[in-house]
Amino acid sequence: MGFEPLEWYCQPVKDGAWSRAMESAFGAYTPCGIDTLVVCVSYLALFGVCFYRIWRTTKDYKVQRYKIRKPYYNYLLGLLVVYCIAEPLYKIATGTSIMNLDGQSGLAPFEVTSLVIEIGAWCCMLTMILLETKIYITEFRWYIRFVVIYVLVGKAAMFNVVLPVRQYYSSSSIFYLYCSEIICQCVFGILMVVYLPSLDPYPGYTPIRSELLDDNTDYEPLPGGEQICPERHANIFSRIFFSWMTPLMQQGYKRPITDNDIWKLDDWDETETLYNRFQERWNKELQKPKPWLLRALHSSLGGRFWLGGFFKIGNDASQFVGPTVLSLLLEISEFDTPENLLSNEDGAFSKMVQSTGPSNAEYLKSLVLGNGEERLRKEESKMQDIQRKWAASNRWAVAAQFALAASLASSHSDLLSLEVAEGNNILRKTKDAVLTLQGVLEGKHNTEIEESLTEYQVPSDRWWSSLYKVIEGLATMSKLGRNRLRQPGYSFENHGSIDWDQI
Repeated sequence: MGFEPLEWYCQPVKDGAWSRAMESAFGAYTPCGIDTLVVCVSYLALFGVCFYRIWRTTKDYKVQRYKIRKPYYNYLLGLLVVYCIAEPLYKIATGTSIMNLDGQSGLAPFEVTSLVIEIGAWCCMLTMILLETKIYITEFRWYIRFVVIYVLVGKAAMFNVVLPVRQYYSSSSIFYLYCSEIICQCVFGILMVVYLPSLDPYPGYTPIRSELLDDNTDYEPLPGGEQICPERHANIFSRIFFSWMTPLMQQGYKRPITDNDIWKLDDWDETETLYNRFQERWNKELQKPKPWLLRALHSSLGGRFWLGGFFKIGNDASQFVGPTVLSLLLEISEFDTPENLLSNEDGAFSKMVQSTGPSNAEYLKSLVLGNGEERLRKEESKMQDIQRKWAASNRWAVAAQFALAASLASSHSDLLSLEVAEGNNILRKTKDAVLTLQGVLEGKHNTEIEESLTEYQVPSDRWWSSLYKVIEGLATMSKLGRNRLRQPGYSFENHGSIDWDQI
């Protein structure tokens, strides 16, 4: 049984339509994951930036206010937003689900959550658009456009998941309703991005003069004490987008920044003050029977020391945990030896080899058979014809060949032992193996192979693909062997394995 709260939230159907249609590792959890992690996050971001712009429009008296000359464009945007609100409201009222492919009743909790967040975000957007018809500010408007594009990207990701399963819907109107929502939001996004209204100064309003000076006036250093750089008094949005740095960046664009342009540190934050304070506390500790450095740091720096230590531990832990987690993920998705790596049919590396193996095998077969290539081409199965059309990268092909070569090279010592134990008998076996392989490639044993595969219930395309991968490895090993034998002083007695670093 899985994690019960997650199952309640996503309500996946075992062996349902989503499990059959999705090839990702999430399976039946795919729509829940994308809707929650992508779509909901984008709408939360839209709600946040719209709410902040509304607050600045109504409460921030330092910004310059304007009045739109003709608000008709805003009314058009408002109508589109009204539809974006009405569509999820209709889904909640009627229980219409775009994720329901197996006939469940009602909406899953993750759908209800997503729809509620979507309604809240668009309601906040509608409030902002209507407010702009009365009061308009230029600050933060491009952030709104950026987040709208982010929302459209999230909806596109969700649409990419829904599109392949449209045939599973009980009614085509469900899919068309979802498409209408996507189209409406895309039209709104395009109109919002290109919208630059004509503005007039707001009558009877004068913004409060900021402490920042005019463009033609030099900066003056702030006094010490408790007056520090604007970052300390900046709100969370200003910290995220570094808007508190904008005046200094504008000054640097006009002329080189000097020392007078930079804010002073507080007296209590200067190095000399901190050093003197720590030295004083440490001298007191030295007078005690057991001086403790940690106690001196705490008394001199206070909570800042512990907070900095907490973030330092988090940073060090992330640097250690990151590679460890990545290594575990690789071990979970693949195997740790070349043999198992290539035998894992569901692994990404094995699928890559399957895409490159047939094309390279065709080249090797043409070298062996010569003029018989045209005859063999007609006898190959339809699956092999499809696989040969896949254009593979040379880098991936070389990686696959080296991995298989490493697997074959691991049996090098056993091969030498067998040669000593059985004498020249190994030569006859090698010759018979080569002749048998050539006969298989010429099609002489097709009937026997198909009968054996049918008897042991082994898929034909998988067996032939594995054979081609073995041939790739043999061809690579032959190239490596020739390169090694050309080196002066080389002998098998002195080299029991391949020197991969030298290769």
